[in-house]
Amino acid sequence: MLTTPSMGASVARAVAIARVTDAATGLRLLGKMVTAETTLDVFQTYHAVRAALLIEFGDTETARITRDRAIDLCTHPPSRRSLEELKQH
Repeated sequence: MLTTPSMGASVARAVAIARVTDAATGLRLLGKMVTAETTLDVFQTYHAVRAALLIEFGDTETARITRDRAIDLCTHPPSRRSLEELKQH
């Protein structure tokens, strides 16, 4: 039986690959998810990971917008504080 990876598994894969290659590769993998998955707009982890990779990549304006979306979706106080700390970078 062939199964499709969950959104969380796909985001984790993008992070893992970005760590052994570079932020641009991770961002490309996340970009492929956008075309395949319509519910990503409400998936906080996707936005948080994308914001972190965008910061590494050097696109601070898009990172700010993406980080703000992740903060808006975040319901876990410690995670929210971590995201808010990204505002410093």
